[in-house]
Amino acid sequence: MKIVNRSMNLLLAMSVTIASTCPLLAYNGPSSSSADTTFLCDDLVHISLGENCLVDLNPDIIVEGYEGDFSDFEMEVLDENGFPANLPISRAYLGDTLYLTAIHVPSGKSCWGRALIQDKWAPQITCSNSVFECYQSAGSFPRPIATDNCDFSPSVILLSENIDDSDLCGGVTVTRTYMAVDDFGNESSPCTSILTSTPLLLPTLPRDTFWSCDVYNSRPSVVLPTRYGSGVPNVSLGSFCPYNVVHSDNVTENSCGGDFTIIRTWTVINWCTNEIITTGANGNDNIQVITVKDNKPPVISRDSFVVNANLGSGANEECGSTDFLLPASISDNCNATTVRILTSIGEAIYVNGQDGAQGGFIPSPGLPLGADTIVYEAVDACGNTSSLRVPIKIVDQTAPVTVCDELTNVTLGITGRAVIAAQVFDDGSHDNCCLDRFEVRRMDNICTPLDTVLKDSVIFCCMDVGDTVQVVFRAIDCAGNFNECMVLVEVEEKLPPSLEHCPGDVTIDCEFYTNNLELALTSGGDSVLDQFGLPVFKDNCDLVYLENSVSLNLDQCQQGDILRRWRVTDPGQNGTLLCEQRIFIEHFSDWAVEFPEDKLVICGEDFPDTGEPEIFYETCELVAISHSDEIFTTVPDVCYKIARTWIVINWCAVADPIQEIVVESSEYDLDFDLNGDGEKNKRSFQDGLAISNFSENAFLHGANPDGYIVYQQTIKVVDNVAPVVNCLPTTEICIGDTTCLADFVLPQPDIMDCGTSLSITASGDLGDGLGPFVNVPPGIYEMTYTVDDNCGNRGFCTTAVEVRDCKKPTPYCKEGFIIELDEDSVIVIGPEIFDAGSFDNCPGELTFSFSADLADTIKVYDCGFIGFRTVVVWVTDAAGNQDFCITFVDVQDNNGVCSGDPLIAGTVGTVNDEPVAGATVTLNGSMGSELTTEEAGDFDFSVHYGGDYTLASEKNGDPLNGVTTYDLVMISKHVLGVAVFDNPYQIIAADANLSNSVTTYDIVALRKLILQVETELPSGLSWRFIDAKHSFPNPLLPFENPLPETLNYNNVESDMMEADFIAIKIGDVNFSADPQQ
Repeated sequence: MKIVNRSMNLLLAMSVTIASTCPLLAYNGPSSSSADTTFLCDDLVHISLGENCLVDLNPDIIVEGYEGDFSDFEMEVLDENGFPANLPISRAYLGDTLYLTAIHVPSGKSCWGRALIQDKWAPQITCSNSVFECYQSAGSFPRPIATDNCDFSPSVILLSENIDDSDLCGGVTVTRTYMAVDDFGNESSPCTSILTSTPLLLPTLPRDTFWSCDVYNSRPSVVLPTRYGSGVPNVSLGSFCPYNVVHSDNVTENSCGGDFTIIRTWTVINWCTNEIITTGANGNDNIQVITVKDNKPPVISRDSFVVNANLGSGANEECGSTDFLLPASISDNCNATTVRILTSIGEAIYVNGQDGAQGGFIPSPGLPLGADTIVYEAVDACGNTSSLRVPIKIVDQTAPVTVCDELTNVTLGITGRAVIAAQVFDDGSHDNCCLDRFEVRRMDNICTPLDTVLKDSVIFCCMDVGDTVQVVFRAIDCAGNFNECMVLVEVEEKLPPSLEHCPGDVTIDCEFYTNNLELALTSGGDSVLDQFGLPVFKDNCDLVYLENSVSLNLDQCQQGDILRRWRVTDPGQNGTLLCEQRIFIEHFSDWAVEFPEDKLVICGEDFPDTGEPEIFYETCELVAISHSDEIFTTVPDVCYKIARTWIVINWCAVADPIQEIVVESSEYDLDFDLNGDGEKNKRSFQDGLAISNFSENAFLHGANPDGYIVYQQTIKVVDNVAPVVNCLPTTEICIGDTTCLADFVLPQPDIMDCGTSLSITASGDLGDGLGPFVNVPPGIYEMTYTVDDNCGNRGFCTTAVEVRDCKKPTPYCKEGFIIELDEDSVIVIGPEIFDAGSFDNCPGELTFSFSADLADTIKVYDCGFIGFRTVVVWVTDAAGNQDFCITFVDVQDNNGVCSGDPLIAGTVGTVNDEPVAGATVTLNGSMGSELTTEEAGDFDFSVHYGGDYTLASEKNGDPLNGVTTYDLVMISKHVLGVAVFDNPYQIIAADANLSNSVTTYDIVALRKLILQVETELPSGLSWRFIDAKHSFPNPLLPFENPLPETLNYNNVESDMMEADFIAIKIGDVNFSADPQQ
């Protein structure tokens, strides 16, 4: 038989074969036994640990019905968690149930059972007899010794105690019976101890006692006649001593402080012998002296310290100190103290005039610089004395007195700089001991990076000219102490600037200006003129340009001049220099024109393009083109002819008054290509150029421009196409006033035709003409448009003119109703009862409903609607126009017909008290439910009596509802502090990313939404909902505390009818969102 501990994931109660992956002890083959291998395992066995708190587990513990050799078995033992148990089984498993699997190795069969590990071994107890003194307490009696197999410290219980004190003079016998119990409830057999008191020959008496006053002050009970005080005779402590003990005290005060002496007389009588004890077994007599006295000196503590040198006037040997000496920390155990401070030149001069408790001053002539030692002495009221030597150091801690020039002038040299030594700024600085050096620095570093560093000199430069520069002057003494003062430095520069070169005037033509200069100059690029030269100025400092300007003096024909001006000075304003250059721009007129050719036009639906003049070389010109038409209707083979006279005027060259001085010749007549297109036609001309003055190589080819060219184009028109007339199938005319009649004029149809004149009329149900038609009632009227052109062509189109009522009815609601629930506890009402005189501009019956759906005509109120309920009444006229009014009902249960579960009800509304439709309200708690608000925005839940509930609301979809660029502008102004929101709900709406703050990140998120870069906000939410009763402690900081986005109701025992939410559309800071959408 072998015992194996290994893990097993399944415990089987059947005989199965188990394949183990854990190592097993070697199996030596089957035994010689040929017994039947049928066996069973006990379901549960109880196993007790042995006398060493261990137990071995064998297969025969759980295997039943097996008649063979148990050495053929292996055992697996698992703990309660399915892990292999440590073998042998110890106290660690006490109280646990182990799982045992017995495996019959030859057959591979197995079975399992459970073993409850227990301890049934009783503890052992040994009692002994002993003797005790009569003054011993019962708690000091010796106790029995107990041992146990598993409990290292079994409990010893006193079962009984019998005291025989019938003869105290002869002694006392105490008989005690004990029993031991271990941790597992096992009990030992009882045992008995007999304790016998021994006769006391002579008691002990307390000795004389000394107590220091600090011990007595902290624990006054030390002088009392107690075991833990000044002592008592030992026979007064026990319960079995035949003695009477009393005492008397005589207290005497001593000469100092709170010292005193107690003379304590003890009277001890043995009432067995009537003997009075005056001397104890320890040799003490019955007179005890107890002394309380201060015998400790004061305690002084003081760290070394530095004393300032306050004497001296310039020489180091004359420097010394009569300054303050710090007090020491003095403590005494009982009494007040007197303190002296002693120096090497005498006792200190005390601050309080009595002693050194508060410190003192060094006496004259003072202590010199350097190390020294002073002595603190302290004596208490009882003459106890102590002293402490403390090292001190006399040092110069007094900063120098700085005196500096308040205002100093500095002049820059030819290099543009000035280096000024620190001592220049001194005006009599001094120190009580000695001065070492001066340093100086600037408050800024505009001249060099090290300007703000203290040095022996400071630099001033051209950038300081004209300014008052503030510098820090520092005086440093020989001990390193320093002081500072401020000096204002006026920096001057007196060398004037000089003009070395100024560019001269130049002349260019307007074409060069237009092609090379105009665009840059009109865009602010004046540097394009640098090609015409730049002035050269010189100065020891940077130049100050008072003027660097470019002035354009050009007319519309680009003729005139450009004035360039440079006016400079230097930082010291030592004179002003001026340089001017003029760039003259000359105009010439070399433009040409090509007129359109004559045309024969065959019309379609539109008039074809007949061309227009093309201008060449007009860079510097101001050319205007106009034409006038003369129409001839009697023309062979065509409908009509247009004689079109073109007039081209160059306002840069035309005479005043306008006249044609030169009649131009065409390029055909000149036999010269004027516009460079490779052709010579009779339609191209150059201004002022005629055969009479033409010279190919002359300037402008010899032209004398007059700015005026006239040409006539002939256009013949053939038109056999009727006008194309387009009109809408239905023309809607709305009645929008209080009458049911319309006044209107028919709109012009869309017409396409190339004729020069058109005649438009209409006829039909309304009569002839385009109107105006007056007092037309609602209806559909057919009208036909007729259009004739000047070539005899005619076109038609027909439209149905629908005159309809477009004005909404005017709804009027009664100011609510009170509904009293009857015994049926149900009230059914229709919308008509709320009508207070609604009307419409047109005749016809009005229809009432509770929504835009005309079939919504019934509302049922029962116990679930107790309280105020919003009612929306819709009014629809005969034309289908709709409007609504809002009223309410107050559902009351004055008859007590509603005794069911309480209600939680409320309304979801906007900041402007508009009801919100489509909001999902969720109820969580003792029971859960949800519903969606309708147009009235209200909701209610029937809940269990006494339950706890939480309400939350949600509405998503259409994140752009109410969100526009105007909201972005308002949020931007808020973030920039230009127009800060004063409404907490605006601030909450602006928090697009729900970060509990309003930043540019919210603006970016909303902009992406508006531009449709994103389809939803970062949070995925569209609305936020807040408890309507919430009051913001600081309306400008609504996120200072968490927003109450849920409503909580605990122990609901009655109706909660004001569970209202305020809905906030995220991103809509001007509250323009449609809450019904």
